[in-house]
Amino acid sequence: MDLETVLYRRQLQVSFFCVEVSANDLDEVLNQSSPLFSFIDDRRMLSALEDKNKVTRKPFVLLIDSISKKYNSVISRSYIEFYQDRVREDFCGRYGHSPGESYGPELDHQDLTSALGNVIIRTEHVVWDEHDMALVVDILPSRRDGVGLQRFKPPCTIACPHITLGSL
Repeated sequence: MDLETVLYRRQLQVSFFCVEVSANDLDEVLNQSSPLFSFIDDRRMLSALEDKNKVTRKPFVLLIDSISKKYNSVISRSYIEFYQDRVREDFCGRYGHSPGESYGPELDHQDLTSALGNVIIRTEHVVWDEHDMALVVDILPSRRDGVGLQRFKPPCTIACPHITLGSL
Protein backbone atom coordinates (compact mmCIF):
# COMPACT_ATOMS: atom_id res chain seq x y z
CA MET A 1 0.00 0.00 0.00
CA ASP A 2 1.37 3.44 -0.84
CA LEU A 3 1.09 6.69 1.11
CA GLU A 4 -1.18 8.33 -1.50
CA THR A 5 -3.77 5.55 -1.17
CA VAL A 6 -3.77 5.89 2.61
CA LEU A 7 -4.07 9.69 2.39
CA TYR A 8 -7.00 9.37 -0.03
CA ARG A 9 -8.81 6.96 2.31
CA ARG A 10 -8.14 9.20 5.31
CA GLN A 11 -9.50 12.32 3.60
CA LEU A 12 -12.87 10.60 3.37
CA GLN A 13 -12.79 10.05 7.16
CA VAL A 14 -11.85 13.60 8.20
CA SER A 15 -14.77 15.11 10.08
CA PHE A 16 -13.22 18.35 11.34
CA PHE A 17 -10.11 20.49 11.69
CA CYS A 18 -9.28 22.27 14.91
CA VAL A 19 -6.59 24.09 16.84
CA GLU A 20 -5.57 22.11 19.90
CA VAL A 21 -5.08 24.09 23.09
CA SER A 22 -2.87 22.70 25.83
CA ALA A 23 -4.64 21.87 29.08
CA ASN A 24 -1.93 23.82 30.95
CA ASP A 25 -2.67 26.96 28.94
CA LEU A 26 -6.37 26.56 29.65
CA ASP A 27 -5.65 26.09 33.36
CA GLU A 28 -3.79 29.41 33.36
CA VAL A 29 -6.81 31.15 31.88
CA LEU A 30 -9.14 29.51 34.38
CA ASN A 31 -7.12 30.39 37.47
CA GLN A 32 -8.72 32.48 40.17
CA SER A 33 -7.04 35.76 39.21
CA SER A 34 -8.13 35.73 35.57
CA PRO A 35 -9.93 38.96 34.62
CA LEU A 36 -12.12 36.93 32.24
CA PHE A 37 -14.06 35.65 35.24
CA SER A 38 -14.61 38.98 36.94
CA PHE A 39 -18.32 38.47 37.63
CA ILE A 40 -19.43 36.29 40.53
CA ASP A 41 -21.91 34.41 38.31
CA ASP A 42 -19.08 33.50 35.89
CA ARG A 43 -17.17 31.98 38.81
CA ARG A 44 -20.27 30.10 40.03
CA MET A 45 -20.83 28.51 36.62
CA LEU A 46 -17.18 27.54 36.35
CA SER A 47 -17.27 26.11 39.88
CA ALA A 48 -20.37 24.07 39.00
CA LEU A 49 -18.53 22.61 35.99
CA GLU A 50 -15.46 21.84 38.11
CA ASP A 51 -17.53 20.29 40.93
CA LYS A 52 -19.20 17.91 38.49
CA ASN A 53 -15.92 17.17 36.70
CA LYS A 54 -17.34 18.61 33.48
CA VAL A 55 -14.47 20.92 32.44
CA THR A 56 -13.02 19.75 29.13
CA ARG A 57 -9.79 17.79 29.33
CA LYS A 58 -8.84 18.26 25.67
CA PRO A 59 -9.59 21.88 24.79
CA PHE A 60 -9.70 22.95 21.15
CA VAL A 61 -10.99 25.65 18.83
CA LEU A 62 -13.06 24.19 16.01
CA LEU A 63 -12.14 25.60 12.58
CA ILE A 64 -14.40 23.57 10.30
CA ASP A 65 -16.81 20.76 11.18
CA SER A 66 -18.53 18.04 9.16
CA ILE A 67 -21.58 20.22 8.44
CA SER A 68 -19.51 23.25 7.41
CA LYS A 69 -17.39 21.05 5.13
CA LYS A 70 -20.38 20.56 2.85
CA TYR A 71 -21.06 24.30 2.47
CA ASN A 72 -17.43 25.47 2.46
CA SER A 73 -15.89 22.97 0.08
CA VAL A 74 -13.07 25.31 -1.00
CA ILE A 75 -11.89 25.81 2.58
CA SER A 76 -12.39 22.12 3.37
CA ARG A 77 -10.41 21.08 0.29
CA SER A 78 -7.60 23.51 1.14
CA TYR A 79 -7.32 22.05 4.66
CA ILE A 80 -7.22 18.50 3.31
CA GLU A 81 -4.58 19.36 0.70
CA PHE A 82 -2.49 21.24 3.26
CA TYR A 83 -2.77 18.31 5.67
CA GLN A 84 -1.76 15.82 2.97
CA ASP A 85 1.29 17.92 2.01
CA ARG A 86 2.40 18.13 5.65
CA VAL A 87 1.98 14.37 6.17
CA ARG A 88 3.96 13.65 3.00
CA GLU A 89 6.80 15.90 4.21
CA ASP A 90 6.75 14.51 7.76
CA PHE A 91 6.37 10.85 6.83
CA CYS A 92 8.89 10.83 3.99
CA GLY A 93 11.36 12.89 6.02
CA ARG A 94 10.98 10.66 9.07
CA TYR A 95 11.42 7.36 7.23
CA GLY A 96 13.49 8.46 4.23
CA HIS A 97 10.95 7.20 1.69
CA SER A 98 9.55 8.76 -1.45
CA PRO A 99 5.79 9.51 -1.65
CA GLY A 100 5.07 6.93 -4.39
CA GLU A 101 6.93 4.10 -2.65
CA SER A 102 4.95 1.07 -1.53
CA TYR A 103 4.71 0.11 2.17
CA GLY A 104 3.25 -2.77 4.09
CA PRO A 105 -0.39 -2.90 5.24
CA GLU A 106 0.66 -1.47 8.64
CA LEU A 107 0.84 2.00 7.02
CA ASP A 108 -2.94 2.08 6.94
CA HIS A 109 -3.00 1.91 10.76
CA GLN A 110 -0.27 4.43 11.54
CA ASP A 111 -0.99 7.74 13.18
CA LEU A 112 -0.53 10.20 10.34
CA THR A 113 -1.34 13.36 12.27
CA SER A 114 0.71 16.39 11.43
CA ALA A 115 0.82 19.98 12.65
CA LEU A 116 -0.28 22.39 9.95
CA GLY A 117 1.23 25.37 11.71
CA ASN A 118 1.27 27.32 14.94
CA VAL A 119 -1.18 30.02 15.96
CA ILE A 120 -1.84 32.21 18.95
CA ILE A 121 -5.22 31.87 20.64
CA ARG A 122 -6.26 35.08 22.36
CA THR A 123 -9.17 34.78 24.75
CA GLU A 124 -11.71 37.57 24.38
CA HIS A 125 -14.50 36.92 26.88
CA VAL A 126 -16.64 34.29 28.60
CA VAL A 127 -20.12 33.31 27.43
CA TRP A 128 -22.47 30.88 29.11
CA ASP A 129 -26.06 29.86 29.68
CA GLU A 130 -27.61 27.40 32.13
CA HIS A 131 -25.97 24.43 30.36
CA ASP A 132 -22.78 25.46 28.54
CA MET A 133 -19.77 27.68 29.13
CA ALA A 134 -17.23 28.81 26.52
CA LEU A 135 -14.37 31.20 25.95
CA VAL A 136 -14.75 33.32 22.82
CA VAL A 137 -11.35 33.52 21.14
CA ASP A 138 -9.49 35.23 18.34
CA ILE A 139 -7.07 33.19 16.22
CA LEU A 140 -3.86 35.06 15.36
CA PRO A 141 -0.81 34.02 13.34
CA SER A 142 2.09 33.03 15.57
CA ARG A 143 5.08 35.30 15.87
CA ARG A 144 7.37 32.44 14.95
CA ASP A 145 6.82 28.85 14.02
CA GLY A 146 8.75 25.66 14.48
CA VAL A 147 11.08 24.34 11.84
CA GLY A 148 9.28 23.98 8.54
CA LEU A 149 5.90 25.16 9.81
CA GLN A 150 4.31 28.01 7.95
CA ARG A 151 3.17 31.16 9.67
CA PHE A 152 -0.52 31.30 8.90
CA LYS A 153 -3.94 32.27 10.14
CA PRO A 154 -6.24 29.39 9.34
CA PRO A 155 -9.66 30.16 7.88
CA CYS A 156 -12.49 29.46 10.31
CA THR A 157 -16.03 28.60 9.23
CA ILE A 158 -17.40 28.83 12.75
CA ALA A 159 -19.21 32.17 13.20
CA CYS A 160 -17.87 32.67 16.72
CA PRO A 161 -14.62 30.77 17.33
CA HIS A 162 -14.53 29.47 20.89
CA ILE A 163 -13.25 26.88 23.34
CA THR A 164 -16.08 24.98 24.99
CA LEU A 165 -15.14 24.81 28.67
CA GLY A 166 -17.85 22.36 29.60
CA SER A 167 -21.52 21.39 29.59
CA LEU A 168 -23.77 20.51 32.50
